[in-house]
Amino acid sequence: LLWSLSKAGVRHPAVFKSVAKHLVGSDSGHTGRGLDNFSSQGLGNLAWSYAKQAQLATEVSDGMIESTGRLAVYETSWRDVGEPLIKRLFSKIAERAIDSNCMFKLLMSV
Repeated sequence: LLWSLSKAGVRHPAVFKSVAKHLVGSDSGHTGRGLDNFSSQGLGNLAWSYAKQAQLATEVSDGMIESTGRLAVYETSWRDVGEPLIKRLFSKIAERAIDSNCMFKLLMSV
């Protein structure tokens, strides 16, 4: 679903935030489903989908995003998903790739 929305150029921050919470948990103690069943291709698609959403946001905003000194793509990810959650998601993606010894496959799939 996430890949399809991003590939089609459709922004839906609420869906992306909900999926991130489902996968890696929220600050309120929910640990999340985890990424253990993701293949290297699935991890790559997941990371790409979130990155593409941030890129789409910067294209749509056309300079209307207030700068806090961060890159615009980081700013939109922070606003859409939330800084702690987006950091946790990408950290878990990296940990899963390293733990499963699929870092090479992940890099080749992106």
